[in-house]
Amino acid sequence: MNGICVGDDISALSKIKWDNVKSMIGNKPVKSFKIRDASLKDLMQNFSPDTASAVKEAAPYLLEKGFDSEAIPKLSRIKGFCQPIDLDLTGHFKSDSGFPTRVNVNVEPGSTAAEQTLRVKFIIRRYPREFTTAQVRELAEQLKARYAGVKASTFADPNVPTWKFDEFNRELWLMAPVGSRVQKRDLLKQYPGCGKSLKID
Repeated sequence: MNGICVGDDISALSKIKWDNVKSMIGNKPVKSFKIRDASLKDLMQNFSPDTASAVKEAAPYLLEKGFDSEAIPKLSRIKGFCQPIDLDLTGHFKSDSGFPTRVNVNVEPGSTAAEQTLRVKFIIRRYPREFTTAQVRELAEQLKARYAGVKASTFADPNVPTWKFDEFNRELWLMAPVGSRVQKRDLLKQYPGCGKSLKID
């Protein structure tokens, strides 16, 4: 979808023109935020001390739970997640046809404790409410053909990517495998440096 697939590393999302992340309070650009030391210290409890500088630079986006074009290179540099925190960082863009699209990324451990990346967890595209019943059915058939090789499911699967089309809400969902939560938790805790004391400066 616009060159994005579930499971993609966040660094692969840089070619999309993302909407700027703005605060829920005041609707101000997140990139201009100054984070209090107390908030930064609380945030850093989830990370290895070795990644403190990268976390500090990306803190406004981590705390606001969003990403945009400016955030992507900052978030790409972060490693050392020590806790199984559910980041669910959200980015928004419009497709070539103007359809609003939402992408959520979360931390995923690799095959070893030292491998971690932020990856696309799911993608949601919303189609116009003005679509008639006939148009929605036609869209459903087109999507069914496009994703014929992907498992159709209401919920995410532990092992394989899935998709669904919610005709009532006019939403297409693409979902990455959820994997084993216990295994993810254990791998995150084993990242080198986790458990050490943290420093802000």
